[in-house]
Amino acid sequence: MPKKESPNNLGLTTTQSKWKNLTSSLTSDIIKKTAKEIDLNHTFPTNNFKEMGKAGLLGIPIRKDITSQASDLTSIIHVIEELAKACTSTAQSYLMHISALPMLDILATDQQRESLLTPIIEGHHLGSFAMSEPGTGSRWWHMESYCKKTTSGHIINASKSFVTNAGQCQYYIVPVKTSQSASPDDLNIFYIESSTKGINVKGRQNTMGLRGTSSLPVEFNQCRVSKIHQFGNTGEGFHFLMAYVLPIYQIGLSAVYLGVAESAYQEALHHSKTRIYSDTKKTLADSETIQRYITEMRLKIDQTRELVYKVSKMANHVTNILNEIAPLGILNQTLTGLYNDDFLIYVGEVKIASCEMVKFVTDTTMKICGGSAYRTGHTSERLLRDSFAGSLQGPNDDILKTLLGKKLLGLPFPWETQK
Repeated sequence: MPKKESPNNLGLTTTQSKWKNLTSSLTSDIIKKTAKEIDLNHTFPTNNFKEMGKAGLLGIPIRKDITSQASDLTSIIHVIEELAKACTSTAQSYLMHISALPMLDILATDQQRESLLTPIIEGHHLGSFAMSEPGTGSRWWHMESYCKKTTSGHIINASKSFVTNAGQCQYYIVPVKTSQSASPDDLNIFYIESSTKGINVKGRQNTMGLRGTSSLPVEFNQCRVSKIHQFGNTGEGFHFLMAYVLPIYQIGLSAVYLGVAESAYQEALHHSKTRIYSDTKKTLADSETIQRYITEMRLKIDQTRELVYKVSKMANHVTNILNEIAPLGILNQTLTGLYNDDFLIYVGEVKIASCEMVKFVTDTTMKICGGSAYRTGHTSERLLRDSFAGSLQGPNDDILKTLLGKKLLGLPFPWETQK
């Protein structure tokens, strides 16, 4: 008899369902089993990524004309959510790998596809996206790092903070100013192999949550790269980051915390049903307070999930339009008008909504599970710690609310006035 698909798959396309089911099987068989150890020991999930590479998950944002494995953003969202249900660190590290791939795909020359993208598609190379900087943090539209042009390529001088997958990846995607004196949003984008001389990964991860992501500061000191390592034309980087990277990163981050919330919710359900009081012989689930908690959690998760899926479909549509425009040579000109579109509001809202939702759900799970959940190593305790990272990740929720407020009030964004 054929295996029945989950009711959650009924609204998915065949491709989306395929990737969701594949990831669900992988997490059940492999990834979920090591989540506790990864968290307790601050261990990078190397083996998880080897298995994900074999399964074809590392290259799915690449278009179908490059590989038959390609899929849309909604497929990726389901993959991320399934990963996060099992291991938040693995999901977050995966997100930072795939966030830059749609941009690299649209900008790549034939030579770059052959030599740089093929190992990613085949599942051999894991990447990192190095964007935030010590002096600007969540104000990611203002960069100080820069490059210097040479006859054979460029020299990169960059100081990046919280670089996920640092020291564990095969390459870094690094946006920097076109020169030391250039405007902060006048950017070039580089693919820098991790073996390049001058890369210095600093320290060892010691964080409250997301302990397996290897999110560390990285210095790029006088790193020499050839011309093939620059993606796109000089000065185009900022608009491409906004159009291609920001949506998948923000919506993907929302999917991470959907997965965390769902995992916490299931933990609360299980504890409520199995916790039996010796005096009354009743379960915790018989309490009206617990029944109300469970309903509130479910409601917030479902509301956020609908928003995440809605915005992912919008992002698919926007990306398809941009990809159609790209061959016409007017893509960069078109991207400048994207700031006037309400699409960016939805992209910002979905991140805020998911980060606020997950903190409520994990906090409520701790209330339901009580003292037993307060021990180090308990699933609820780990999920609570992981949940706090979302609202702090750039752009953090307070800065993001300010940016959306400017847009809603008809005021210019900071990068539109800083030149």
